[in-house]
Formats: sequence, structure tokens, C-alpha cells
Amino acid sequence: MKKFGIPVSLEANIKVIFIPFVTTIACITIFSLLGLNGYKRVVSRLTELRELGKTEKLLQNKVEVLRNIPEGILDKADVALIVLPESNAASYSVAQIRKLIVEYNFTINKIDTKIQGNKEGSEKALITFEISYDDELRLMELLEKIQSIAPLTRIEALIVKTIDNVGVAEIELVTYGLDLPTQLPAITEPIVSLNENEIDTLDLMSGLTMPQTTKLDKKEFINRNNPFQ
Repeated sequence: MKKFGIPVSLEANIKVIFIPFVTTIACITIFSLLGLNGYKRVVSRLTELRELGKTEKLLQNKVEVLRNIPEGILDKADVALIVLPESNAASYSVAQIRKLIVEYNFTINKIDTKIQGNKEGSEKALITFEISYDDELRLMELLEKIQSIAPLTRIEALIVKTIDNVGVAEIELVTYGLDLPTQLPAITEPIVSLNENEIDTLDLMSGLTMPQTTKLDKKEFINRNNPFQ
């Protein structure tokens, strides 16, 4: 090929153009990959920074709440473990009710307990008392007190009859137990304030009569003869 009457080699021109072209494409590709990788890292860091900001705000809110704990709030939390015990709710209720019946000088004829099963961490027990009484007004007082004891106990049915001029009452009760959480929520979990209904429920539970335990006096160990010597 001639240009201005001078022979020109196309192959030489193509070679001259091809080398910088390839170099340019390679540079663009490398910088694109590096730029994309850098962009992803920047986005990732920004996301982490936003999450850390949210966590810091939650922790600051929790610190403020812990600095202003209302008086008696921990008592309400503790009483829930007694009002709705994890297990053996019927045993606690029977002990409480027997104590009340003895205080009223009534006679216990029969006690029957039936566990209805454990469903989704809750327990429900049916308790039947048959007692002999001599005063209807005192019987009504006893029934009111039964519904104010802990664990949570409710009267399902009451059958009153007279046998040989003696009043006999058959009281059917239901008591409840609940497998409450034993672990604190994650520290980063938002604080959820109690609603009015939940606060009223805690107030009701706090007003129930807690089980009374007997304190045993400490006694010194008595040395005994070893029968195997």
C-alpha cells in the first residue's frame, strides 16, 4: 500500500497500535476489578458502622433504664417464679390449702390430685378437696383465701351437701405452672416496655400470699458408735 507515493506496511502499523491498545484494556480491567473490590469493602465497612451505631444506641438506652430501676420491680420479677413455678405447682398449692383448712378447724376427708399434662412449657393440675365444715360463713372465707394464695389457684367447682347433719364441701381447684425463661435476652436486643395489662397482672401476682417455709434450727452433730467396729 502506498501513501503519498510512499510504500506503507499495514502489518507494522497494526502492531504499533495493538500494543498500547492491549495495555490500555488491561489497565482498565485491572483498575475496574480493584475499584469494584474497594467499593464492596467500603460498603461493607459502612454497613458495619451503621450496625455498631444501632448497637451503641441500644446499649445507651439500657444503661439509662438500669440507672432508673423503679423501687420494688425486682420483687415482682421474683414473685413470678413462685406464682407460676416451673414444676410441682400442685404440691405447693396442696401444702398452702391444707394449712388454711387446719387454721379454720375444718376436717380434710379426701385429697385428690391429677396432672393434666405439660403443653408448651405450661402445667395444669386439678386438685379436689373434700372437707367437713360447721360454719358456712367461715367456709366462704376459706374459699376467698384459697384464690389469693400462690401458686396461682382458681376454684373450678364447689359441691356442698349435708351428711349426718355435718356440712361436707367438695372443692375442685386448678393450679398452674409455667416454664419461665432462665436466661437473659441478648444484650443487643431492644428493650420492650410492659403494657398496662402486663403491669396489672404483675401487681395481681404480687398481692398473692406466698408459701411459708419452716426454718429448722441448726443442731450440732451427734457422735454415734460405729456398729461395724
